[in-house]
Amino acid sequence: MNKRKMIKKSKIQPTKEEQYKQKIAELEAKVADQEMEIDILKKLRALRQQRGENKH
Repeated sequence: MNKRKMIKKSKIQPTKEEQYKQKIAELEAKVADQEMEIDILKKLRALRQQRGENKH
């Protein structure tokens, strides 16, 4: 078996630092998604309040 095939078979594990950075990136993405959702809900609330005021 040549070296190239042996390298492909071995699975490279990320270091603790890489895992930490990946986890931070995932959490930052979740925070961004939540902030967008909150902004959308705020705008929806404002639109509904405007509709309510226009009906009177």
